[in-house]
Amino acid sequence: MHPPGVDLFCIFFLFPNNDSEETRAGTNGIFIALYANMQDIQRGMYMKVTIDRMQCVSCGSCWDSCPALFVQNADDSFSQIVSEYQEKGDLASSVELPEGMDCARDAADLCPATIITIVE
Repeated sequence: MHPPGVDLFCIFFLFPNNDSEETRAGTNGIFIALYANMQDIQRGMYMKVTIDRMQCVSCGSCWDSCPALFVQNADDSFSQIVSEYQEKGDLASSVELPEGMDCARDAADLCPATIITIVE
């Protein structure tokens, strides 16, 4: 049985590299248990963001919750990806984001127009 919320559970029993009776009996081994939530593992691997800018209502929830990634466009007032993370100058599409840019998920969750898509 593994803890609640854990998707991956591994148990290892490591033995010293010798052939003594204690080793064969399992008395000198090391017990290691690893727990992991697969969703957390997958999240850190890869993430890109796209915005359907034409459906943006300019509420500001994305740039308020994640100013490192979103900003209001000065010309049309719609949300856009900050220039540092734009893919080939596309205002609506990001490059692969650095690990720890979790505020992008918050922005997507808070967007009342649901125009922010996260691809993992």
